[in-house]
Amino acid sequence: MVPQFNVFRVEENGLRWLESASSLAAATARVRELGANSLGEYLVVDQRTGEKYAIAADGVAGPPAPWHNEGPRP
Repeated sequence: MVPQFNVFRVEENGLRWLESASSLAAATARVRELGANSLGEYLVVDQRTGEKYAIAADGVAGPPAPWHNEGPRP
């Protein structure tokens, strides 16, 4: 089975793919783990629906927010 969610780190020059996860909950949990060592913003993409979720890895709990911007982040 191919994992449904891809995890990316938002960088100055675009997105860097990090890994895949089987669920949004697993992807969000992994972003929290990654964020413990590297604060910033991460993007989770649902490969089936195309939905994108921006997740800040700043230790603040909360649900992921949809990302509506298709281009590079300023």
